[in-house]
Amino acid sequence: PTHSQEVKLLLRDYQEDLINKIKIELLRGKHSICCVLGCGGGKSVIQGTIAANANKKHNRVLFLVHRKELCEQIRNTFTCCGVDWSLTTVGMVQTFTRHISDLDKPDIIITDECHLSTAKSYTNIYNAFPDALKLGFTASPCRLNQGGLGNVYDALVQGVSTRWLIDNGHLSDYKHYSVQLADTSGLHTKGGEFVSSEVQELMEGKRIYGETVNNWLRIAKGKKTLVYCSSVTSSRETAERFINQGISAAHLDGNTSAEARTDIMQQF
Repeated sequence: PTHSQEVKLLLRDYQEDLINKIKIELLRGKHSICCVLGCGGGKSVIQGTIAANANKKHNRVLFLVHRKELCEQIRNTFTCCGVDWSLTTVGMVQTFTRHISDLDKPDIIITDECHLSTAKSYTNIYNAFPDALKLGFTASPCRLNQGGLGNVYDALVQGVSTRWLIDNGHLSDYKHYSVQLADTSGLHTKGGEFVSSEVQELMEGKRIYGETVNNWLRIAKGKKTLVYCSSVTSSRETAERFINQGISAAHLDGNTSAEARTDIMQQF
């Protein structure tokens, strides 16, 4: 994509409002800003607009993502926003952190899913470019306190919630069903999260898999479905249970090859 292929995207009012809130924090002297927007709010369009406006002032932008699949999607959106690709670099943090010396010095670092940005792979990049303005975007921030995102960001800008987006016609509403498949009262917590080994033991019981399939047949039969599991083992077993019932299913995890992942998603 080139800058000459620009196709201007119009921002919604709440997206413009979020950008204006960021500008206010910059005028207050803030240098690292965490921006919160509900899922489906169009964070990539906002990011692309910010990058394009920065490019027009001859500022170089580094954009960090944590999933390979996001790169092409982001590049397409950024092109539509008018980003100058001679001044913008998009890629995975896992790659950039190993090749920091090869990066052009950015004026702005934009981080997608910035609740992950306390990880060493991110902070290595931030520390290498201390003068760069940092903008992070997430729908689910940790609290900006000591030991959390407060070590990376010095301001938080709040956008609209997912509920607001639904109520105002920007997202489809949803139906929520809940059934108790397991008793979690005996689980222990560590750092505010259930202990993963205990969750895995609880969720890999045979009854869990059977009830998952039965409830899908009762509630969502024939509908495209994504099932999020507590472990790789649980995911494989769940997929097998669906297949045994004559229902087309496939397992994906972080180690699935890019070719297999693409093939499965195309089949889906």
